[in-house]
Amino acid sequence: MADNAMGLSCGESLRASGVEISGLLTVSLCVDFTGVAKVGQWLEIRPEVIRAGKTLCFASALVMADEAVCARASAVFKPVSSAPPQVSSPPIDLPPGPA
Repeated sequence: MADNAMGLSCGESLRASGVEISGLLTVSLCVDFTGVAKVGQWLEIRPEVIRAGKTLCFASALVMADEAVCARASAVFKPVSSAPPQVSSPPIDLPPGPA
């Protein structure tokens, strides 16, 4: 849940700044469990975008169980461009093959 919430927040932050992406890949995810959540408790994820760049996005989140912190998470995401990849070098001319 934390991975999803942080990723969605990074995606929205990028789109709001005019960067078009088709998705995000999780590069790193760390979760520290600091408490317990019992069956029936309301779980809430409170994500925060630390930095949203064109190559990497950083986020953190608190996982709350009925307003008590039960975990904290941090993640790094790689935005996937919706544009086709750019060719950075000219094509190589190959000699003709055997007939």
